[in-house]
Amino acid sequence: MAPIVGRNSLGLKHSLRGVCFVAPELDRIGGYELATLALARGLRERGIAVMVVTITTSGLNAADGADLIRIQVRGRHTLLSTFPRLLAVLTRERSRYSIIHCSTFGYISGLAVLAGRILRCPTLLRVATENDVREFAEGRHWKYRSFSWLLRRAAAVIAPSTAIRDELLHAGFSNERVVCFANAV
Repeated sequence: MAPIVGRNSLGLKHSLRGVCFVAPELDRIGGYELATLALARGLRERGIAVMVVTITTSGLNAADGADLIRIQVRGRHTLLSTFPRLLAVLTRERSRYSIIHCSTFGYISGLAVLAGRILRCPTLLRVATENDVREFAEGRHWKYRSFSWLLRRAAAVIAPSTAIRDELLHAGFSNERVVCFANAV
């Protein structure tokens, strides 16, 4: 197990058992997909166990050596059908990780934050753009407001730029939970 280095803002009181990434889709290769796979690979090279939970139904066969768990999503109400499956997977695999890392700032991340709170496991969010934050903060539909509330309950949020950090603070995120950290492993 690797020791935790740096400030303990995530509430980890012991060594890091592993990281559970939650990513909505890994069947295409774009920004957050590449960042997730690079981070997973870097952590594995440092001896940290990594698993990736996704709703991908096709495409990627392996997540760069990390354990890949796919959640089947069916029906019209995908958020309602996804949460119990996500919670069941995270509960079943709980002994394998100390932190949940959400690769995107979206609906699946809100569900992961809720599951993390139920399991008493810190959840870390990563934001790619200011627009991601604005979409939830300024959305008028109940779903946007509900998920914005959930996302603000994450243990910490990674903002890769000061512009994104400022947008998070404007959206009501706690200054103590926002970490400005450029993309890196």
